[in-house]
Amino acid sequence: MEIKKSSWHYKIVDAFSEYSPPDNLCNYFWRLVGSIVLSLIVGAILLGILFCMTVAIIYRMDALMQVGLVIWTGIALLLLFSILDKIKARRTPSLLSTYWKAFKGKYCPKITFKD
Repeated sequence: MEIKKSSWHYKIVDAFSEYSPPDNLCNYFWRLVGSIVLSLIVGAILLGILFCMTVAIIYRMDALMQVGLVIWTGIALLLLFSILDKIKARRTPSLLSTYWKAFKGKYCPKITFKD
């Protein structure tokens, strides 16, 4: 299996690991899962802080500013959904589907990383 170094999962594994990425799919997959869980924990903490700050700011805002905040949130969600649609439109087998086939077949394919 070939994994591009520009892929989102390679960047996550590389960002949260001090070591080079593993050369087989099984270890790579579980390191990715651990990296995602760690990033979700960090993200939840940051979102909690942001929520507390937002609540404090909203109490001091007038109605027009609150409408603007809702509009900007809607724009951010639309951008997120458009990115998710682009991800779903890809034609190559995903990392998860390849891992699932390997798990069911009880083997771990080797990974090569390309630029």
